[in-house]
Amino acid sequence: MFVIACNTSTAASLEYLQQVLPIPVIGVIAPGSEAGVRASTTGQIGVIATNGTVRSGDYQRLITQLDPNSTVYSLGCPEFVTMVEQGLAGTQALKLQLTID
Repeated sequence: MFVIACNTSTAASLEYLQQVLPIPVIGVIAPGSEAGVRASTTGQIGVIATNGTVRSGDYQRLITQLDPNSTVYSLGCPEFVTMVEQGLAGTQALKLQLTID
């Protein structure tokens, strides 16, 4: 089993890796989409991700396949990943960044 544990990498390479590797390959977009559909009580689902993930349209496509009545709001947050990796998750600086973008 090979897990691509990054949205952007999943969007860019999942299908290719599934074709060329002789082992099962999974990414994180499908499980995230499934969890979003299960958790939403209104059918409105927000996605924050890198610009590359948002541009891929993968969350939009998978979520609407799972629930055609859902509405997906996607927002590219280029600095989000960097800030989280710097340990700034949950801080005022991260909240400010999300409102600025």
